Amino acid sequence: MDIDVVIKGLRDPDWLVRNRVARALVFRSSGSDAPRRPGGRGVNLRLGVSLPGPAEIAALIAEARAQQQPEPLPLEPGDPRTIGPLLATADDPTKNVRTSGARALAVVARTAPGRTAREELRAALAVETWRVRFAAVRAYSWLYDEPVEPLLALLRDPRESVRWATAKTLASRKRGSLGHFYDLFNGRPSGGRPEPDLELAVVLVDALTDESPTVRAEAIWGLEPRDGDRYYDALIRGLNDDADFRVRTRAAARLTDERAIPALINALDDPSPWVQQVVIATLGRLRTPAAVEPLSNRLRAKNRTIREVAAHALAEIGDPRAVEPLNALYERSNNADVRRAVAKALATFKAESD
Repeated sequence: MDIDVVIKGLRDPDWLVRNRVARALVFRSSGSDAPRRPGGRGVNLRLGVSLPGPAEIAALIAEARAQQQPEPLPLEPGDPRTIGPLLATADDPTKNVRTSGARALAVVARTAPGRTAREELRAALAVETWRVRFAAVRAYSWLYDEPVEPLLALLRDPRESVRWATAKTLASRKRGSLGHFYDLFNGRPSGGRPEPDLELAVVLVDALTDESPTVRAEAIWGLEPRDGDRYYDALIRGLNDDADFRVRTRAAARLTDERAIPALINALDDPSPWVQQVVIATLGRLRTPAAVEPLSNRLRAKNRTIREVAAHALAEIGDPRAVEPLNALYERSNNADVRRAVAKALATFKAESD
């Protein structure tokens, strides 16, 4: 393989060519019999080993100019020499190229032998160009067996996008989900989800003071009531006090703890319908009889979706006190979706009684 041909493709003046070459390092199908998504977008990372020469690569690049649908470029998996050129795509003027380059970074850093690719990626966390730092953080998120200490300083990065990506990565790492997902994605036995890193909860609570609501929303997504009282209290504050509806929504989704029932019931009056919907759904999952009356009141809400979600939540709780208000909603509603949701809820009660 001639790496110079790949570098040339990543620097091509035509963004379609740059995008294809970057995507080629992620979506490859050379010699692979793995299933592919419709449209030719492969998701397999277990790659074939038949390598084309520079002439074949150049022909594929030339073909990219003539076709709108990208074809995977068969390259050697995890070649660490591609890290530098892919980091350069982080500052590409075209978003599609930046996105493809970031995805390719994750694949190469994860599959490259030795430490060279990972060390180069870690060094990129400190470069001056913020887009490169952003791409490096997103790629680093897949290195779930790497320590997170190099990321911690980036929670104070001057660029909001970098802080957002860092909070998202740390929250996912704390929840112990990335490694498990990555192994399943690639058909590997994962050995089960790894244990969450509870020490990261301290860092995420500190990130809740960030001025950016997107950063706070990602940070709060990594907290759970079972982490301890401090983190439970942080979720309650996020639900009650944060000015941004996204933070309140995510706090409501994470508060699946019976201690949070009074706070969740109070949050049914939140001005945001998005928050109300998630609060209702969480109360349904908690299956608390204390929520039957306030949820029955939500069956009269102006927002159609809130009425539907409330009907579903009442069915989950399964308290027979909900049958009468559900029947009343079915009789007075003219909306087919609402009537369908109510009928499904009532059928649940009927099945339980039988």
